[in-house]
Amino acid sequence: MKKLFLYSLAACLVILVTATSIIYIYQDQIIRLFVNELNKSLTAKVAVKKIELSLFDKFPQVALSFTQLEIEGALPEHKKPLAKADRLYLTFDFWNIFSGKYKVNEVFLEEADVQIMVDKKGDENYQIFKKGDSTGTSQEVNFDLEQIHLNKVKVIYTDLKNEQVYDLFANETAASLQVKAEEVFVTLKGSLKSHAINIGKYRYFTDKDISLESKLVYHLGKRYLQIKPSVVEVKRSAFLVEGIFENHSQGNIDLQLKGQNTDIQTIVSLLPTQYSNELSVYKSKGKVYFDSQIKGPTFRGSVPAIQVQFGCEDASLYQQDIGKRIENTFVTGRFSNGKKFNRSTSSIELTNIKGVLEGKPFTGNFSMSNFDNPYLNFDISGQLDVASLLAFYPLKEFAQANGSLLADISFEGKLMDLRAKAVNQFVRTSGNIQIKDVSFQLTDNPVPFRQINGGFAFDKSDLMVNNLQGYAGNSDFTINGSFKNILAYIFFKDQRLEAEAELSSKMLDFDQLLSKNADLDTEAKQKNASADNYRFAISPGLALDITCKVDQLKFRRFKASQIEGNLQVANQMAKGRDIRFKAADGNIQMEGTLDARQSERMQVNCDAAFKNIAIDSVFFMFENFDQEFITDKHLRGQVTALVQTSMTFNSQLDLDAASLQADAQTLVANGGLINFDPMQKLSKFINEQDLANIRFSEMENNIHIANRTVYIPEMEIRSNVSNISIRGTHTFDQVMDYRLKIPTYNLSRKRAVAVADGEKTSNLFLSIKGTADDYKIAYDQEAVKEKIKEDIKEEKQELKSLFKSKKTQPDPSETAKKKTAETKEEFFDW
Repeated sequence: MKKLFLYSLAACLVILVTATSIIYIYQDQIIRLFVNELNKSLTAKVAVKKIELSLFDKFPQVALSFTQLEIEGALPEHKKPLAKADRLYLTFDFWNIFSGKYKVNEVFLEEADVQIMVDKKGDENYQIFKKGDSTGTSQEVNFDLEQIHLNKVKVIYTDLKNEQVYDLFANETAASLQVKAEEVFVTLKGSLKSHAINIGKYRYFTDKDISLESKLVYHLGKRYLQIKPSVVEVKRSAFLVEGIFENHSQGNIDLQLKGQNTDIQTIVSLLPTQYSNELSVYKSKGKVYFDSQIKGPTFRGSVPAIQVQFGCEDASLYQQDIGKRIENTFVTGRFSNGKKFNRSTSSIELTNIKGVLEGKPFTGNFSMSNFDNPYLNFDISGQLDVASLLAFYPLKEFAQANGSLLADISFEGKLMDLRAKAVNQFVRTSGNIQIKDVSFQLTDNPVPFRQINGGFAFDKSDLMVNNLQGYAGNSDFTINGSFKNILAYIFFKDQRLEAEAELSSKMLDFDQLLSKNADLDTEAKQKNASADNYRFAISPGLALDITCKVDQLKFRRFKASQIEGNLQVANQMAKGRDIRFKAADGNIQMEGTLDARQSERMQVNCDAAFKNIAIDSVFFMFENFDQEFITDKHLRGQVTALVQTSMTFNSQLDLDAASLQADAQTLVANGGLINFDPMQKLSKFINEQDLANIRFSEMENNIHIANRTVYIPEMEIRSNVSNISIRGTHTFDQVMDYRLKIPTYNLSRKRAVAVADGEKTSNLFLSIKGTADDYKIAYDQEAVKEKIKEDIKEEKQELKSLFKSKKTQPDPSETAKKKTAETKEEFFDW
């Protein structure tokens, strides 16, 4: 045995050495022969870094290897090569060397990039064989490929004429190829990675693993591909494919695709990516069937006829992420692109829809025709659980929801007719929806809606709302009315929603309704007031006419009660009419407009009448107008006023102070000024001890606000301390310039500086200048000078009158009458 083993080993070594020697001896001859044959058959330029003949690379076959191979395509304008490969092996039997005729039976293509191109004219870059040699055979070299091995080969097929792109990656795929006259027989078996298949504007099979077992026949002269019954598997779903694809100038396809052991995943995987990605979470159990046929021309601009039948019987559909199921599901479906093979003749039908969602049954039907101008006909009846419905088919607008819907509605008509003014002539909608204990929260709105109950009734394109009640955060509402054009508003972005309704509420909390963070309470918002807390906008699609009746309303410190009025909204503008409410222990009546067409410069104009409003409450509710110089703690009294204002806000409800203009006719009764620092400092000038609590019965003035400044005309305050005349300005930056006039009988004896005022009481003139944090009270020398000038003018006028009276001799009778009248009208107290 030992000798036998050694002899056998020696014989093998001799054979290997002999074979290697023969390969070495014939290597150049064989390489030259193959290169010559390839040059005879190919019109394209081929670049190879290295060509070798090896006995061991694909043993026991002899392999002719091409290292770093690059083949140019037949289209000069297409710069990318037809193929680039790290290695290409052509194998043949060892004994072919002695016969001188070589039969290539296997090809190995490894780590290659193949770019197949069809330009807009229909010319192909793979037409690289010379005419008459397309079969690839000769007397010395014959290609009879029993196996083609593709290992890590990327193939991109781009058809510009038919607007198609196939991006595939063959990891390990085996094929066989036989050429008989004008026919090429190909068998494929293996796995592919589909990066994407683009047909027109649609994208299919994105990043899908595909297993296939197929038999193909390509007719070289007629240029058409015949697909014999083949099986393609995608995500464990199998399809039986059979048909032909003609690639001549007109192009034609006749393809049948039928699901085997089909489920909902099978149907979803066939849809374009923009749909299949959203529906990929749905699974099914039970009988689901699918059968389709594609037949017709495929040249650019044309669409073949497409017929699809699908459905399910007693199946279970479920959402794998949530686990919600529709049980006992029955659907019969059909799709067709119609006689003209385009969108206008396309239609889809879903009939005899039945199912049970969370124990609640429903039925319905749906059909849509003419995809360019969709004509819808559908009906639905049943009780639906809102949480289960949104869990099964989530809507991005809703973060969460629960409750129940009882629906019995139908619709028939064209969607485009919803835009028309004569919508009632073309659209037929009817039915009712009852909602019970519905709660939800919107994705872009932090306010939670809860305990919503009420009814809706459809009439044509309108929706009637009957006693819709619920809560929005801390606020409650009851709505009755009609919403016109509701369907057009839902289906189209550029449509208006028109509503005539009555709104009543016990409480409206605008801290929450206008807030970006519903969790903050009012006190927290006041402490953290910023531009990020609130947001306000009016949708351009709203046209509202709402009669409001609200018991209580609050926003930050502002509180109002017994609110009544009318609100109209259109074209991003709001108008309030005859709005009446109680606030700050008084009554307010107002009208105003809000122009929100520019979201960051919303213009507000308002006319308001205030009656007996507590002035300290006004300062408190409006947060002392963002200053601390004079606050609600300093003021007392009731305000009656007529106010006209104009101002600008941004979408965060920040006031543009420079835009504020106001005119106010004010009357303050039973007023008081308490612990006001500037008044207390007047003790240097006024001989009074009660400056900490100044009281006055009435004060009237017309105040003007503009250019960030409050203008106060001269007014007299008759108080328990003194009759003080005051005028001046006060800016929003808290810069003051006040002028005071105080009768001399109230002056301190230590500071008695008076200016003669004729027969009238003498006055002291003072000024208050500076900022709220740093101001000074001083004698007003400018006012004194002005007073002296005025007195001199008066004295000159009196002297002129005196001299004039001496020159003029009046009638003695008239003089007597005048003296008598003066005696009757003049009284003097001594």
